[in-house]
Amino acid sequence: MLTAFTLVALSQTTFSDATLSNESPRNMMLEVKLGSYYPWVDRPLDCTPGSCPYERVLGGAMLLVEGAVERQLFQKHGSAALGASFGYAEKYGRAVAEDGSQTSEPTALRVLPMRIFATYRWDYAAIKWGVPLVPYVKAGFQLVHWWATKGAQTEVAGGGAGAGWSYGIVGTGGLAFQLDVLDRRLARDFDTGMGVNHTYLFAEFNIAEVNNFGARTSTGGPGALDLSARYFMFGLAFEY
Repeated sequence: MLTAFTLVALSQTTFSDATLSNESPRNMMLEVKLGSYYPWVDRPLDCTPGSCPYERVLGGAMLLVEGAVERQLFQKHGSAALGASFGYAEKYGRAVAEDGSQTSEPTALRVLPMRIFATYRWDYAAIKWGVPLVPYVKAGFQLVHWWATKGAQTEVAGGGAGAGWSYGIVGTGGLAFQLDVLDRRLARDFDTGMGVNHTYLFAEFNIAEVNNFGARTSTGGPGALDLSARYFMFGLAFEY
């Protein structure tokens, strides 16, 4: 009787482990990330350091928060995907008067970056041999809606449009750490219960040239607000 009970228990355990080791299909990647974003608004302007508009009025980096989703199209020696992302950042400061003095009136710049991109992740070593590091690259097109406010008005100090669009190209290089290695049974349970195959912590470096491809006005001035930047992002990714 004891032998029969032991055999049943062992068979159930074996079946359970085999079931958990069968990974569900991988189709999507969901990312949530944030980073320090300092747009190069002052770059195309003829101004000296310390007197440039963005530097003087806002004077610092924005906290950029983004969410991204990818659809995997290829899974062979790594995975290739197409994706889209949406973000938000804002920065507050004090308006500057025409004589150059700083006033008590609040002013702000807000940006909504939207991106479509292609991704390649070399996750072959992670899937095949359990190596937890996954390098990846991304390239795509970014469109940014921005608006500036002065007090309750949507305007820019000194006149001009207070809202607009800037667009350009972006590239990203990153490294993800697969958290499955910390507790593989928990990772399998997460896959079985929620359909999340793998979870990653990642860091990435972004190169953005978002200035309407260097467009200029008829008078030679910048044709768009220059929202180009070089910045790091850190986040959490779920593959399902």
